Amino acid sequence: MTTPPEVPGGWIRLLVRSKLAVGRDFRVLDPDTDEQRYLVDGKLSLLGAKAEVHDAAGRVLLRLASQPLDLAKRFTITGPGGEPVAEIRGKRFSPIRERMTLTTATGATWEVAGSLLEKDYAVTAPTGPVARISQKWLALRDTYAVDVAAGTDPALVLAVLWCVDHWVEQRDR
Repeated sequence: MTTPPEVPGGWIRLLVRSKLAVGRDFRVLDPDTDEQRYLVDGKLSLLGAKAEVHDAAGRVLLRLASQPLDLAKRFTITGPGGEPVAEIRGKRFSPIRERMTLTTATGATWEVAGSLLEKDYAVTAPTGPVARISQKWLALRDTYAVDVAAGTDPALVLAVLWCVDHWVEQRDR
């Protein structure tokens, strides 16, 4: 196995491990201590896919929801009180590359582009890189390395990861 690239200065690295659950849960760990930093609690129902991003103390930071029977790849992301935070939309994808756009409530955008085969994604804003999401360097299936740029909300990056993973899992069924 090749070693992962170094984390750029000022960035943080998180390890994201899938938990066996209906709806796809993720434990988000500090890679040095294995201490849990976040939990992404996924839920699937007839009313659409949903998830919550929790901090280490169990407080809800973000909620994600798709619309039932929505053929478009789209999730709305809200804060714990229901206030709009962002929307992520998936573009029609090729068999190899995937593209998504996240638009925040303030109008800022992130582009998510990556390889479905390697599960390797780059998240960029007009000002530069925001995050890197990858399974490419890891031997463990269902484990991602997530590198988050300084000043970027890790919870929002984890919301993006859950959406991407959800869409990839749906495609593989």
